[in-house]
Amino acid sequence: MAILMQKWKCFFKLAKVNDEEEFRHDAALSEKKITLQKQLDLITIQIGQSRMLPDQIQSYLRQGINTYTFENLERKRKDSVKVKSLLLEKKADVKHKIKQLEVSGIYDDLLHRFYEEKAAFNEEAKEWAKLAIAKSLLNKTLDRYKGNAYRR
Repeated sequence: MAILMQKWKCFFKLAKVNDEEEFRHDAALSEKKITLQKQLDLITIQIGQSRMLPDQIQSYLRQGINTYTFENLERKRKDSVKVKSLLLEKKADVKHKIKQLEVSGIYDDLLHRFYEEKAAFNEEAKEWAKLAIAKSLLNKTLDRYKGNAYRR
């Protein structure tokens, strides 16, 4: 019993609490924190997807949203918008390059060559698989014959 009490004290010390009641209280607070963090993440996503007007922002601030949190969310939203615009530019650039390749005929030649190479690779892979299976069977047969020879 003394060992168990000692282990409990060590456990409480690691958890930085004095007793079981305090431990349960901290656990409940931790669960509440996780729940609130999930809600904050959901709100962050929703705010990022919407285009809020300055009047709406001020009304949320009056309702009690922390200014620091709101500024972080607004900064993240602006960063996301920048990243989205950069990705859209890259997408447009890639589409333009593909269009140029299609018009010049290079794309069709490369696509045809790709499919030829892919077919050749698949044929070699099938041949390799056949040889690998044959090798495995041969090795098993040799092992069986060697086993029978040693028994005699």
